[in-house]
Amino acid sequence: MIAGICILGVIGVMLLRVLRRISNFAAIRHSRSLRHGIGNLYRPGAHSVAILTSLAIGVMFVMSVYFIQHSLLDEIRIAAPPDSPNVFLINITEREKEGVSKILETDPSIDRGQPLSPAVSATLASVDGTPVDQLSQGVATRRFTNTVFVLTWSQDIPEATTILEGKWWEGKPAEPLVSVNEAAAENLGIHVGAVLVWNAPSGPIKARVANVRRTDGARTGVNSQFVLSPGALDGFATAYFGAVRVKTGGAGALQKRVFESYPTVTVVNASDILDIVQGVMDKTSQAISFVAGFAIAGGLIVLASSVAGTRSRRMREVAIFRTVGATKAALVRIFTVEFVTIGIVAGLLGSLLATVLSSILVARLLEAEYHFRWLPALVATGITAILTALAGWVASYGVLRKKPLEILREVE
Repeated sequence: MIAGICILGVIGVMLLRVLRRISNFAAIRHSRSLRHGIGNLYRPGAHSVAILTSLAIGVMFVMSVYFIQHSLLDEIRIAAPPDSPNVFLINITEREKEGVSKILETDPSIDRGQPLSPAVSATLASVDGTPVDQLSQGVATRRFTNTVFVLTWSQDIPEATTILEGKWWEGKPAEPLVSVNEAAAENLGIHVGAVLVWNAPSGPIKARVANVRRTDGARTGVNSQFVLSPGALDGFATAYFGAVRVKTGGAGALQKRVFESYPTVTVVNASDILDIVQGVMDKTSQAISFVAGFAIAGGLIVLASSVAGTRSRRMREVAIFRTVGATKAALVRIFTVEFVTIGIVAGLLGSLLATVLSSILVARLLEAEYHFRWLPALVATGITAILTALAGWVASYGVLRKKPLEILREVE
């Protein structure tokens, strides 16, 4: 915020100098409204820099919240595209598998489902004959060696997956094979053809690496570090998990139906989670925008005070203009150029600083992808210009409504 105020102050001073030079151009000098409107910005006592800074700070706060909010929500929606599962079922035992599968197959609210996937908890014991405790003990490596993995199997390549090395199996291979995620392969030094061994409660699990894959982590579905081939987990005590796409409003009925028949099965409604996140961000946005409104209101008050403080000078100029034949409409155009110029510049600068601030927060602090939008920035600039013009007109109304003789008498 301190940096923003300093930047705006410097830009405000530079802007007045640029406008002074621009006003010498022939196109500006030949337009009475533009020439006098811009000239009013650097009149003595105009406080243009203070007005510009106050308005731009308010715009910066409001637009920063908007950009951050929508960038994060876009990131969440990318992780949950329209056709992705929004209800997940976990802790399904072998005894409950068949009954839960029937419920998922017959429930009318389910648009898209997939067969229940087996899961076996195991710890990695060795990589190509080397015990895990003898592997390089970097921080990233320890994250894989000190973890209880959930092993599963799949006959088909998971969605949003790219094979980097090797190839995917077809049908049920003669020996157990495993597909390794790119991150695990890099940190553990795993290559195609290496033999991995895990320790599971029911005994060791052994499989040869068939391929190294890269899976989009933002996509829901089978995305375990290790995905085995069909038959590799036969005979092991397994739990099952499932993911389905449920129509809007149908998740609650599905949760109730599963709970009544199998109370130990956990049903997670991801659509409710997204709604909660949206609600929290909306309330946060409203709170910060309310505070930012005071900054914008402060800028408008400074503008009105500046107009009131230069009232005597403005009245003298209005009297001169009216004496030489200027109409009220011409005076309104002159004041409009002055106020709208401040509003447009404040809106653009505030949006620019909001873009810089929000991009740093989203990309560096929140580690998400930043999404900039031109339309909200232009709308914010337009609204700022309108509010500034309205405030200026209200403050100048008393000067514009007087007749030249009345103005001269008051000035005298």
